[in-house]
Amino acid sequence: MPHTNQLTEQIRIDIGKMLLAHEMIKLFPELFDYGELKTQINDQWSNLDDEVAVRDFWNLIDSIMMGYGLPDDSLHAPNEKLSLSMFEKGIKTNIEFLKSLG
Repeated sequence: MPHTNQLTEQIRIDIGKMLLAHEMIKLFPELFDYGELKTQINDQWSNLDDEVAVRDFWNLIDSIMMGYGLPDDSLHAPNEKLSLSMFEKGIKTNIEFLKSLG
């Protein structure tokens, strides 16, 4: 089954690797050094079959949904809007969230 191209974008793969390392450290903190674990994940990733592994990998990752709109934005309605200030706050929130992951 073909997957959409965005699943193989480098930024998504890098975030996926980071999330995988972060979750493994949370589960087994005594077993891993974060830097060493990231190196191992990078080394092993190149051995995966992209067509299957990338799709299956993303199916295993829990999604994090963050809404940045206000109740009166009418998302998905004909008159939907998102203020520039909320968009900028969303970008800053995402940056801080990614920093918190390691």
